[in-house]
Amino acid sequence: MPWRLGWVRSMVKYLKRLKYQVSDLTLGWRMRWSRVLAVIGPGYLISLGYYDPGNWATDISAGAEAGMAMLWVILLSSIVGVFLQIMSLKIAYSTGSHLAELLRDQLSWWQWPPVWLATEGAMIATDIAELMGGAIAFYLLFDIPILVGMVMAGVVTMVTLTVPWAQGRFAERFLGLLVVMVVAGLLYEIIMVRPDVAEVVRGFIPQSETLQDKKFLYLSLGIIGATIMPHNLFLHTGLAAHRFGDSTGVKRQMLYRWLRRDTALSLALAFIVNAAILVVAAEAFKGHSLPGEVGIADAWGLIHSNLGPIAAAVFALSLLAAAQGATTTGTMAGQLVTEGFLRLRIKPFYRALVTRLMVLLPAILIPSLVSAETSNQLLVLTQVLLSLALPIIILPMLLMLRSRRLMGNGRISLTQFGFGLVVTVLLVVANAIWMLG
Repeated sequence: MPWRLGWVRSMVKYLKRLKYQVSDLTLGWRMRWSRVLAVIGPGYLISLGYYDPGNWATDISAGAEAGMAMLWVILLSSIVGVFLQIMSLKIAYSTGSHLAELLRDQLSWWQWPPVWLATEGAMIATDIAELMGGAIAFYLLFDIPILVGMVMAGVVTMVTLTVPWAQGRFAERFLGLLVVMVVAGLLYEIIMVRPDVAEVVRGFIPQSETLQDKKFLYLSLGIIGATIMPHNLFLHTGLAAHRFGDSTGVKRQMLYRWLRRDTALSLALAFIVNAAILVVAAEAFKGHSLPGEVGIADAWGLIHSNLGPIAAAVFALSLLAAAQGATTTGTMAGQLVTEGFLRLRIKPFYRALVTRLMVLLPAILIPSLVSAETSNQLLVLTQVLLSLALPIIILPMLLMLRSRRLMGNGRISLTQFGFGLVVTVLLVVANAIWMLG
C-alpha cells in the first residue's frame, strides 16, 4: 500500500505543477493580447474613411454604369492606399510627430500655405460627402428631409466627440462597432444578391473600355479620391504618434510592426467592403435601364423591390454607420490639421461646429444640390475633387520620407520613393485629361 500512496502523492504534485503552468501560460497570452489590443486601433479608424458615403456613391455609380468591370480600379486604389498609409505610419515612427506639424516645420513660408489650403478644401469636400451620406440614410430610413438629416448627422458627431464619456478608448470602441455594422450589413447584402463568382473575378482584370471612356475616367478618379482620402494621411500619423509615445528601441519596433499589421488588415477589409458595394450595385441594376444619373437612393429602391424591406433597411443602416463613423474621424483629422498648420489648439466641439457650418451653408444656398434625386452627382464630384488635392499632399510627404536628416534610418528606399512618385504623376496626368476633356 505505501507504494500506491506514494504514486498518488506524485500525481497530485504533478497535477498542481501542471495547473500552475497552464495558469501562467493563460496569463501570458492574456497579457500579450491585452498589449496588442492596446496598440491596434488606428487601422480600423482610418478604414472608416475608406468606405464613407463618397465611396458608396462612386462604387454604386461605377457598378450601375459598368457592372463588375471597374473592380480592378478599387483593387488598385486600395493597394496604393495601403502603401501611402504605411508611409504615413513610418513618419510617426521615425519622427514622433504627425504629418501636419512636419509639413509646417519643414516647408518654407510660401510652400506650406498651398498644401494647407488643399488639405482644408479636401476636408470640406469630405465633410460634404459624409454629412450628405448620413442625411440620405436618414431619408431612406425615416423619410427625413436631406437638410434636416445633415443637421442631425452633424449634431451626433459633435456629441460623440465632446461628451465626457465619449473620450479616449470609448470613442475607438464606438467607431469599431460602426465598422462591424458596416461589414455585417454588406456581407448580408452579398449573400442576398448571390453574384456570379466568375463575373466578379473578371472584374479585377482591366478592360479597354474602362480605360478609354471619359465617363469611366471620371468615375475612376472618384474611386481613387474616395479610397485614398487626404485627411486619412494626417489622421493616421496623429493616432500612431500617440501610440508610440516615448517608446524606444525594441518596444518601438514592436509597436511599429503591430501597427503595420493593423493597417494592412483593416484596409484589406475596407477593400472587401468597397468591392461588395460595387457588386451589390452591379447586381441591383443588372437588366434595368438607367434613368440617367443613378445613386444611393436608386440602389436602395431596387434592393427594396427585388430583395425586400429587410435588405433595404440593412443597406440604409450600413450607410448610416459608415457615414457617422467617417464624419467623426474626419473631424478628428481636422483637429490635427488645424493644430499642425496653424499652431492653434481648438476644442473638438468648436472644430466640429465650424466645419459643419461650412458644409451646411452651401447646402442651404444651393438646395437643388442636396435633394434626394441629385445628391449622388454632388457626392461623386466631391470625391473627384479629392483626387485633385492628393498630389499636392503626397509630393512633399514623399520628399520628407526620403530625407535622411529628418527620417534617419527610417527613410524610404529609392524603390518606394519611385513608386510614390509614379502614383503622383499618374494622378496629375489623369486629372489633367479629365479637366481638359
